[in-house]
Amino acid sequence: ARGGRVACDSNYRPRNWPDPAAARAAMAELLARADIALGSFDDERALWDDAEPIATARRIAGRGPREVVVKSAADPAVVLTAESAPELVVPESVIKPVDTTAAGDSFNAAYLAARLKDVTPIEAARAGHRLAAAVIRHPGAIIPRQAMPAAI
Repeated sequence: ARGGRVACDSNYRPRNWPDPAAARAAMAELLARADIALGSFDDERALWDDAEPIATARRIAGRGPREVVVKSAADPAVVLTAESAPELVVPESVIKPVDTTAAGDSFNAAYLAARLKDVTPIEAARAGHRLAAAVIRHPGAIIPRQAMPAAI
């Protein structure tokens, strides 16, 4: 109501819910209030039994968010906006990860930081891939400052 935007990452973990139906109901309510949805295909498939990331993006967009990104680990992310068809955003390079801790959160951080700078959703997803790639090259969730990719 005050001009802010709401972003959410469903981050579904079955152990945190009494049952899948309760999780689906809560997620549907959350998505109805979100402007940007950042989900993981593995999490979404576990909860909703989606067949593919594009189907996940469309299902989420149908709940209300005008901007949806579905991450798929090392595979391309799907970006879907109210103004465009789904687009695949391929990571710049394939690397052997040292530790995938915080990969999704890092993607989200870079994506949202880029969007706050009015970068397009596609370019923001590329920024997300770059930061996630940097993070998984190091053990743990915090990387050395010198390992941070160049800003957008």
